Amino acid sequence: MATVYVRKGSKNSMRRKRAKGRYRIEFRYDGHRFCFSLGACGKDRAYAFKSNLEDLLDSRNLNCKLDKDTKLWLKGLPKETLAFLADAGLSGDATRNLTLEAHIDEMLRTKRRLPASKAACKPAHDSLKQYFGNDRQLHTISETDANEYWSAIEDQRLGKPPLAVATRIKRLNYCKAVFNAAVKSRKIDENPFANITEPGSQVNQARWHYYELAEVEAVLRSDAISLELKSLVALARFAGLRCPSEASALRWADIDFEKKRLVVYNAKLGSGGRKGPYRTTPLRRRLEEVLRELRNASPNHDGLVFGGPMARILKNPWRRLKNALELLGIESSKKPWQNLRGSYVTELRRAGLSRVQVAKWSGHSVEVADKHYDFETSSDFLSAVNLDDTCGPFAGGRLAA
Repeated sequence: MATVYVRKGSKNSMRRKRAKGRYRIEFRYDGHRFCFSLGACGKDRAYAFKSNLEDLLDSRNLNCKLDKDTKLWLKGLPKETLAFLADAGLSGDATRNLTLEAHIDEMLRTKRRLPASKAACKPAHDSLKQYFGNDRQLHTISETDANEYWSAIEDQRLGKPPLAVATRIKRLNYCKAVFNAAVKSRKIDENPFANITEPGSQVNQARWHYYELAEVEAVLRSDAISLELKSLVALARFAGLRCPSEASALRWADIDFEKKRLVVYNAKLGSGGRKGPYRTTPLRRRLEEVLRELRNASPNHDGLVFGGPMARILKNPWRRLKNALELLGIESSKKPWQNLRGSYVTELRRAGLSRVQVAKWSGHSVEVADKHYDFETSSDFLSAVNLDDTCGPFAGGRLAA
């Protein structure tokens, strides 16, 4: 912060007289100490200068835009004062030196995100840095630049292999989020990506796969698959747990075998682990059998379900599940854990249970469940094939008896 003090004269009375009422400003910025003489002025004027300088320092330290009052104050300063502030790196727009890389790093550092969320947005951030450059000043990226960047994405000049429609929509949303954060913190005036749209849907139905109960049972009965992996599969298919995030926070105390219920801490909506909100889901019979078998094999009945030696299953569970499905000759989708969870939601909804209740058990809103977890099952297809085609008094072109 700035410090105002009166410049003192020496013992010589004439020098003291000349120094009377002369103020100096001392402050530190970017690791350097600066001192500037205001000359002969009133006390109120000196402290008003100090107040405006503090606002300017705050804007520079926080990398945010200047407010109107500070801009007006800068415009009214003498050339000598503006030259001094320019040498100190303070005059002009406070965001002129903020680079794209620095803004993204600051956004990730200040906004609390789960590691999985950071990993999901990293390709979009890397793509922006690759196209515009790490040292590109944030405020120089215009709407035209944003349109050219997105044309490169659509023309497949950026992104290898070519991005699917759903991936492009997510990429666009991540790019918009980067610049929305800059607008919110007053680093730029408007989002250059605001008017860019991408037709299509984020839902990639080509990756959907409904795992039938017979397929899941084949996994649970296989002697070639570890008990830990079987338990993860059962938790995802019969309780809708997100694996490995929610399964890694599950404790034996969260499982009530008597009341047939399971407490699940929602890692996606919280800050990770057991600090987020939780939901209570039914403990189905087949899941209970698998968990009891795992509990008998577990050396610790008070801690984490997948604690100690069993925690190894949480390392790269995608590869483990894919290998197990290929071993049994079961179709392995690109997102098997998400599809096991989606199969759980689909099965409950096909059973006629309330959409609101199913969404509550799965830890999603009804809208998200409608969009992402309404899979087509083999029974759906057969039901459509076997529908009665009769209509009114006619059947198959003949008059009904």
